[in-house]
Amino acid sequence: MAIIPRSAGIGLALFSISAAHAADWKFQPAATLTETHTDNLTLSSSNRLSDFVTQVTPEIGIQEQGERTNATLDYRMQGNYYAQYSQLDHYYPGLDANANSEILKNTLYLNAGASILQQPFILAAPISTNNVNPTGNIINISTWSITPELKHRFGTFAKMDASYSHGMQHYTAGGPSLQANNNLNTLTGTANDTIDAKLDSGSRFGSLLWGLDLNEIRLSYGNSAITSKLATYTANVGYLFTPKFRIQLTGGYDNDNYVYSGPRPQGRSWNTEVDWAPTSHTKFEASAGHRYFGSTNSFNATHVTRLTSLNASYTQDVTSTILQQPLPAAAAVGQLLQAQIPNAAARQQQVQNLLAGLGTQGALFGQNVITNQIFLLKKFNASLGINLSRTMIVLSAFNSTSIPLQPPNVLLPGSLNYGTSKQQGATFSWNYQISPKLTAGANAMLTNITFPGQTFSGNTRFITFGLNRTLSLHLTGSLSLRNNMFTSNLAGPNYSENALIASLNWRN
Repeated sequence: MAIIPRSAGIGLALFSISAAHAADWKFQPAATLTETHTDNLTLSSSNRLSDFVTQVTPEIGIQEQGERTNATLDYRMQGNYYAQYSQLDHYYPGLDANANSEILKNTLYLNAGASILQQPFILAAPISTNNVNPTGNIINISTWSITPELKHRFGTFAKMDASYSHGMQHYTAGGPSLQANNNLNTLTGTANDTIDAKLDSGSRFGSLLWGLDLNEIRLSYGNSAITSKLATYTANVGYLFTPKFRIQLTGGYDNDNYVYSGPRPQGRSWNTEVDWAPTSHTKFEASAGHRYFGSTNSFNATHVTRLTSLNASYTQDVTSTILQQPLPAAAAVGQLLQAQIPNAAARQQQVQNLLAGLGTQGALFGQNVITNQIFLLKKFNASLGINLSRTMIVLSAFNSTSIPLQPPNVLLPGSLNYGTSKQQGATFSWNYQISPKLTAGANAMLTNITFPGQTFSGNTRFITFGLNRTLSLHLTGSLSLRNNMFTSNLAGPNYSENALIASLNWRN
């Protein structure tokens, strides 16, 4: 449990960045009481145990807004208490903290962040959606980073943006289990040091655009002498044909260095990019190129109307788990509905109602594979938000493939090697306003995870239906049913669960 004071302390320390210019502070305490009855507590395929589980989650939200500072912190502590198996009682911390400060006006900035979250450790093992099931397959991921940033304009000739970031990611076992613990303690934390420097053309060049970019990432693993480096050096030239249409050509060199076999991961690169924004509500970006590992393609399309928000994207990149910060479902939906619900408080309430059934580990676009290895990630995401007078709908789909770029017989310190992994899935969320104080909602999620090298394929189906009622200005209550099922081509990990959940949420 040492993770709690260390990471929470780092999160609170972020506010010292803003203290010298503190202006407007807002405090928002909250608490949630949840009672769950489950007919398969440990998500077992054979030994089904039923139990009542009480979850108590106090939470504090802090916001600070000053002339040159901005800081937010949300800290929560979820306590799980089991009626039949009190030896499983446990606490799960959660933290989201960010601070940004302008040290020297228009020149020097300091940014910092910290987080604690839970996610499944092994994606092919039983997965709890809200930490209620003590499966032994929950891991705490604790991260923090601090980034000084320097900006400067060389008159109308060019503008510079340079930053150095130092961050850490730690893993600890997230909870107890009546079964084996899946060797959670074998993982080693990772340190991340990143230098990013850009020089871009100024207004003197008009529609002619040019730029230079240096990006170096160094990863180190615990006390090991082994390190990994991901480095790219590029130069680009482009032309702004109209304010809404741009073409850019990029050439450069990759100089990666990590544990590898065969040719060193380095070589020349090139890329062609097109940006088009025909209206203020529509934007499209697409690129095609080549790097040492093969061809690269990407696109990002966004279209917003008064009632809908649509986004689709595809990316390819060499990365590692520490560089892939997961985006919680609430944050993803909040971004999707920002244009339709500009008021932050109203949007937050709608998002909470919409995704109440997904739990703390809900993810619209799949889960990160936990490994210290370097891999090539190919990922497609698509989402659609519809906001009508009394109905809100969110649809999402994803398809991702992680391909290790290191030999299968070489393991980094405290790492796991699953080989190539593929995830695909879709989510449907629906919320209907029955009356000013009563809403009905449903969530359905279907995901597939495949490990081709291990000839494993599994499917998770997750369905909830519930009612949410506003009891007073600060108090809401909900009642929902949940069905959680996992099937695979192996006999061992298959399971199903039914649960009844009642919850009270107080937010000041």
